Amino acid sequence: MRLQTVAKETLAVIFCKANKHKKKLVDVEQTPKAYMEELDAQVELDRKVLGKKPFDRDDEDHKGGGTTKRMQSTTDPESGQQSREGKPDGFHYSEHRTVDSKRNVIVNVHIEPANINDVTPIPEILDEIQARLGKLPKYMGLDAGYHNAWIAHLLEKKGIQGVIGYRRHTHKTPTYGKYRFKYDPYFDAYICPEQKHLYWKTTTREGYRQYFCDSKTCKACPRRTECFGASMTRRMVERHVWQDALDDVIAFTKSENGRRIYNWRKETIERSFAEAKVNHGLRYARMRGIQNMREQSFLTAAVQNIKRLAASSFSLLLMFKARFNKEKQALSVG
Repeated sequence: MRLQTVAKETLAVIFCKANKHKKKLVDVEQTPKAYMEELDAQVELDRKVLGKKPFDRDDEDHKGGGTTKRMQSTTDPESGQQSREGKPDGFHYSEHRTVDSKRNVIVNVHIEPANINDVTPIPEILDEIQARLGKLPKYMGLDAGYHNAWIAHLLEKKGIQGVIGYRRHTHKTPTYGKYRFKYDPYFDAYICPEQKHLYWKTTTREGYRQYFCDSKTCKACPRRTECFGASMTRRMVERHVWQDALDDVIAFTKSENGRRIYNWRKETIERSFAEAKVNHGLRYARMRGIQNMREQSFLTAAVQNIKRLAASSFSLLLMFKARFNKEKQALSVG
């Protein structure tokens, strides 16, 4: 039985009507990261526990504010340049779409320039869903682009069980990757391949707890050259302050219920995007500007939802007709 409280969230790239060669370099104001205040508070608590001084939080670079230089399209300045591997190069928009798992009804669409990080608009998307439906889903399935400790923490705080795809990060250096070290929550320590412990010593301003092994232990280790570089004296492993929330999401995603929810993406959100692009022209932006792009996305979603509701109503009609005929036959026999 499918859970009606499951929502799926993912995004699609929409090609805009902008020539990728017509562009200029401009200064753009950066919006402060939504989670920085909460992250700073957790970092300060960590450092207080360790007896370390708090960080100076006045710099704009840390908060994510200030300005940065970006390429801007002269044809459609509100679009965003995208140059990620496996994605189309040029100026585009991204649509974040959320659907339910029972009827594949679209419950929310959110448009951003394609150069905005996938995870950035998630708090706003959750607020939009709550405002529209009056509640948040019990479960939420997201693709690997949202595999992030902050997203896992945010979903946990909102009372949502996350189901997030995993993207394995390639380890290109000749030394041991972090995956070779096992985390022990009881001792709050990492255990290296030689069964030695790395203990938490400090927390960075970016929110990473750093675990170090004793330098004497590392010096005498037979696998020293395999573990870390010659310029280092001991091994260090980092762990985000909200990694526990992400670990819980990973564990649930690997469970039977989690795998079933994530597999629904092929039947729901991926099919919804495919239908929008192939049958309703959402592959390309028909107009310029983000407001016009939102209009196109909302109208496309409305058309798809009308089709879903019509199909659902027709199914109910057939069900009631079959039940009526069955009861009528029973009365005739009696």
